[in-house]
Amino acid sequence: MAWKKGQSGNRTGRPKLNEVEKQNVSYFKKQLKKYSVSALEELFELMANSVNQDIRYKCATYILDRCYGKVLQRTMQRKTEKEVTKLPV
Repeated sequence: MAWKKGQSGNRTGRPKLNEVEKQNVSYFKKQLKKYSVSALEELFELMANSVNQDIRYKCATYILDRCYGKVLQRTMQRKTEKEVTKLPV
């Protein structure tokens, strides 16, 4: 079944969480906050002192991607005039 433009395929939306699921999500978020500083410190430590160059590179890339975002990669597509005319309007 095709949807109309602007119509969602999931009319009821995301299912609501029950109390146990809400508590689990809350606990998980608290754990993330609790360990985020030590995880970041570990990344800095590995980046600075790892013997393996690949690990140092991956840590540095991860930190930079989180701080500044990933670099956009543009792709080019070549289309012939016949292909362009076949596209639905």
